[in-house]
Amino acid sequence: MKIILWLDDIRNPEIGDVKNFISYLIWEFFDNTPTNIVWIKTQAGFENYIKENGLPDLISFDNDLGIGNGEGYDCAKWLVKYCMDNNANLPDWYVHSANPVAKENIKNLLINFENNYEKIRCN
Repeated sequence: MKIILWLDDIRNPEIGDVKNFISYLIWEFFDNTPTNIVWIKTQAGFENYIKENGLPDLISFDNDLGIGNGEGYDCAKWLVKYCMDNNANLPDWYVHSANPVAKENIKNLLINFENNYEKIRCN
């Protein structure tokens, strides 16, 4: 069973267009393998889930998690540090945030980490 961590404070992964989008992610990343969706709404919940359960197979990031709940970009930074500290590769990821600047910031952070960390680990 694959695990998708859905980071979003508002959009329920089990309803309507979001459910259809999740179906697309499952098809795109896992070729329709049975999948469990874990809905996380805060940065604290994100960090706690990974500390307690390890890395999921895929994380889909929103950025704006509501006042006082952190941001997806901060979660991505924490994830990079977690992977470095645990000598782990990033799980598959996607950024579904509607905030275009934050979306690019998250994508750039994760792409740069993947590109540079892999080189460091291989040397």
